[in-house]
Amino acid sequence: MAFGLVSTGTTSSYASLNSRRKIFYQYPTGAMPLMGLLSMLPSEETDKVNFGWWERRFPVQRTATVASGTAPFLNGDGTPFADASNFVANTEYRVNVVSTDPFKPTHVIELRNIALAHAGTPATTSIRGTVVEINSTTQLTFRPYSAVTSVDNRTTDNNGKTIAIIGTANAEGGRSGTGVIQFPINPTNLTQIFRTAFNITRTALKTGLQFDKSGPYKMQAKENGLRHMIEMEKAFLFGEQHTVLVTDPDTGDVTPETKTGGVIDFLRKWEAANSIYRGGSGAPAVTLNTDDNKRIIDLGGTMTKGQYNTYVSRAFRKTSDKAYEKLVLCGGTFLEVVNSLFERDIVRTTLFTEKSRNAEFIVHSHTTLRGTVHYKVHPLFDEDPDLQGNALFLDMGNLMYRPLTDSDTVFLKGRQETDRDGRKDEWITEAGLECRFPESHEYLMNVLAAA
Repeated sequence: MAFGLVSTGTTSSYASLNSRRKIFYQYPTGAMPLMGLLSMLPSEETDKVNFGWWERRFPVQRTATVASGTAPFLNGDGTPFADASNFVANTEYRVNVVSTDPFKPTHVIELRNIALAHAGTPATTSIRGTVVEINSTTQLTFRPYSAVTSVDNRTTDNNGKTIAIIGTANAEGGRSGTGVIQFPINPTNLTQIFRTAFNITRTALKTGLQFDKSGPYKMQAKENGLRHMIEMEKAFLFGEQHTVLVTDPDTGDVTPETKTGGVIDFLRKWEAANSIYRGGSGAPAVTLNTDDNKRIIDLGGTMTKGQYNTYVSRAFRKTSDKAYEKLVLCGGTFLEVVNSLFERDIVRTTLFTEKSRNAEFIVHSHTTLRGTVHYKVHPLFDEDPDLQGNALFLDMGNLMYRPLTDSDTVFLKGRQETDRDGRKDEWITEAGLECRFPESHEYLMNVLAAA
């Protein structure tokens, strides 16, 4: 028997779980695995409806040539460089680029797959040189090391070619020069108010049922708690960040209605033109499955083993997990296709067991060259014919549940009008999703058969 002051130290082993985790422990095989797993990970309250976070990204030491309306190359004095002319070794030339932010004078660069004269069989070459001057945010001067004959300078053939930094080169006795700094970016999202109310008359509240003599209340409270979690699950997966002013039909007050962006919404932002994640203004939209930056990939019905290896490798290029693991929420058809391609490599794994209910969270695991993939058939995917062949790859370490201050999931009783001969209770939550590094997630669509 304990005496003295009651503190968290003496009650820690008896502390209650948050409501979301309670529901997940009771139904670990239910239709809200993402919300359940997020309830077991650290969360952070926000005191703002529009909340943000800072992402510090290692500088991407490359850019691309720009030839939209003008040719990419110019002479050193800024005059036009004639098409099919020659680069002279150790002579200065200018090039228009998406952004010069990663570059400084003395950087050694490589211009890759530069098209040469367009007469006859097309040819390409790589050009190495030293950056001499940063002329503007979209133009730099460089000095090639070797002569290059017949450089194609039309507005199309050398558009979008990679310019990568491959080192620095400094003259003897020279000064140290300037440095390069890249500030973190500040993505944002919104909280969303989720409400799931249910009503019951006083008479029904007192009436027993054949399968439950305590009446229908307990069943309603449980089912609406599950429905509340499922609706949050859908928002955190498929929701689109949005706000609009709406008029209250009872009071006439105008208030904002906000929606949180889900994981797929952040993938769309990653791929969008001018994406802050890929350099901001000037970043082109990602449209082709062959583009390494593509994260929403429509397979069109069939998938080969080689394609899947490519897309898994792409998903693992960015990860916060030191164990290199990804969780995949998918439809049954998708998992069948993966199993037909990699049958001997798929094993059944139990991630955790809830002993009090004799329930397990079971996944099928697949060890690839880049990391381990854990597949969980999601009822919301599996029961929707449009989603049965889809799969969402998640890096759980880059997801965080962000409730508004004192607004995490709670069950409120007695929400009915004072003269109502009945009872209204509700589940209510205001929260949003923090999705860091969208490129660490991936969405494969329409995988219906193995090719």
